[in-house]
Formats: sequence, structure tokens, C-alpha cells
Amino acid sequence: MSKPIAYYVWESYVVCVNSRTPTPVSKHRIDQKLRRERGQILLSLIDVLMYRPGIWSREQLLNSPETICGFRIAVAYNLADLPVSAAPDDLKAFERTTKAVKLSSGVYRTTYHSRFSDLDIVTKRVMRSIFARHLEIQVHDWAASGGLVSVEWANDIFTDFPQALFVASDYYLFLIEATSRGETYILEPDGTAIQYINPPFVVPLAARERSVFILNRLAIAWARRTVPEVKKLALQVKWDSFRDLRTYVLDKWAFRQLNLVHPQARMLEAEGRRFRVVQHDAFCPLRQPCHVLRVMNFYNPRVWGHEKVKSGLKAALDSVVDGGLLIIGRTIEDERTPRNDASILRKSGNSVKVIERLGSGFEMEDTILSFSILG
Repeated sequence: MSKPIAYYVWESYVVCVNSRTPTPVSKHRIDQKLRRERGQILLSLIDVLMYRPGIWSREQLLNSPETICGFRIAVAYNLADLPVSAAPDDLKAFERTTKAVKLSSGVYRTTYHSRFSDLDIVTKRVMRSIFARHLEIQVHDWAASGGLVSVEWANDIFTDFPQALFVASDYYLFLIEATSRGETYILEPDGTAIQYINPPFVVPLAARERSVFILNRLAIAWARRTVPEVKKLALQVKWDSFRDLRTYVLDKWAFRQLNLVHPQARMLEAEGRRFRVVQHDAFCPLRQPCHVLRVMNFYNPRVWGHEKVKSGLKAALDSVVDGGLLIIGRTIEDERTPRNDASILRKSGNSVKVIERLGSGFEMEDTILSFSILG
């Protein structure tokens, strides 16, 4: 696939583009004026070439806004890859990239530091009033994305309950990168292709691109020609676990994992402080019920449909022991200051009651309470 003029303009992180001759400069020396000029160039690309800019390098990622003129800049998901000795900039790149990951289900893996700090305070007070300090309680955090907020919560719990066991889980803990001759596909573990990278294009394969971005839509059409072949080969790879660091070469394609678990979660698990990260489907009940279960920002009927969400809520309730707690809700992000609307419910025999509410409470709280009536 030939590279259009957009490629060379968008590479202005290391080349100063003016009206005459490109002049090589260090990205560290690009002053505010040049940044404004670059922004004007990019806006011109959007208007004239109908091209959504993509970010495919670490330098671009650390020096670019998340949106331009209201349009989200596409981020290559393989920028979440971390070197063995990760520097602070590597961690920033990981967090920004994983925040941008959109799965084929339509779910974003958005998370950030202290996202549930207000909920953690309320939860701590409730847990202290119910469970004895010496008890070996089992705590699960479902749909935990990379586990960053799980780590924050776990450290809080270990202070009050030193014998606690904490399990953070998510359905997808890694993605697959497939590369060949300058082309890169990002796939989910089941082989579903979700992104195609061929600079300057970073385009979605499991979501629709806006019709205004004609060049991006052409790139998507180009990418789809190879999706069946890549998926077939990806399914032949037998990964040991989500921690498999090997590269597998099949035909002309090289496959490797992109670990989505946050480095802080990996470190806490390695310390052996009764913290684990596992794969789990939040629509399935646990084999062994736990004392405390939290599920935030997952059961959304606008994503999954009402009936599927209802089955997921039943699975969550069935995963809590008699006398245990179910903490459930979502973060409202469409406000200037995000807020958490959550409910803390306690299971008692065939009944469920609300112990605490944060904000407006969980929007489907009544559905959970109805399970106690149905039995």
C-alpha cells in the first residue's frame, strides 16, 4: 500500500514542515508556534484529505492530544507493549494506549488512577462493620481491565484485612499482534481483528469509521482482504497463558501477545501478597462464591441488551456468599467531573438489601432486588 502525503505531514514530530523546505529538528525543540502550525496542518488534512490522523509511534503518543477538533485520534494498540525495564514514559504510553482500546463488543478498557476512590471509602466502612479483621475474606473485582484500580482497592483492603485474598479479573487480559511486511493487525484472543496499522493509517476493523474519513475507509477495505488469513493463523497459536512472551511465526506472519495487565498489578501479584490476576467472564458465576464482589462499568444494557445484562447480574449475585456484599455501578464520564453511581448490596438467604448508595446508585438496582422476590 503506497503512502500518501498525509504520512509525511503527520511525521512532523521530528520534521518541521513549513511553506518552503522541510527542516529536520529535534522533537524536544519544537516550540509552541510550530505546534500550532502542526495543528493547522492536521486540521487541513482532516478537511481536505478527509483523513483521521493515527498515532503509531511512542513519540507521537507522548506529544499529541487525545482529540483534534472533537475527533478522537486513533492510537495503535501495540503501543501498549512494555519493555522489560519500563521507564516513566513507557508507563504513560501504556496507560494512554489501554485507555483507547475498544473491543469488538463496543466496550472501552477505560480506567485511570483513583477512579473509584470515593467508592473505596464507602466500601471500607461497610466492610469494617460486617467482617472481622482476622477473617480470610475473598474479594473479587470483575471487569477490572488492566487491574490498576484493583491494586488501589486491594492495598486498602490488605490494611484492614491482612488475611484477605484478592482476585482481579477481566475477559481479555491480552491482545494479539500479527505483523508482516510493514502491515500490523491487532486481534482479540479469539482471532477477531479489531485494528489495522500501516502508517499513516491506524484504523478500526470491528467498528464503523465515519463516512467523512474517506481515506481511512479505503484503508479499512484494503485491510479486510487479509483478515481471514490472519485470523486462521492466529487460532493455530497455542499460548501458554496471558503471560506468554514468545513470538510465533506462521507462514509470513509473526504473532505475539500484547499484555493488557497494568504493571502495578503485575508487580503486586509477583510480590505474592495474596493478589492474583485471572481471566473470567462476568456473565458466568464463580465456582466458589466470594465474600465481596465488585463489578463496575460493565453491565450496560445499551451495550449488551437488557436480557443479557439481567443474566450477568444474576451470575454476579450467585457469586456472593450468604452475608456477602455485591458492589455494582458505573462511572458517569459525560460530566466535567466524573462521578460514580453505585449500590452496595448485601445478600441474606433468598433476599437482597441495599446497604449503601453512592450518587444515584446502580441504574438496574431494582432488577437485582427482584431476584430475591423470584427466589
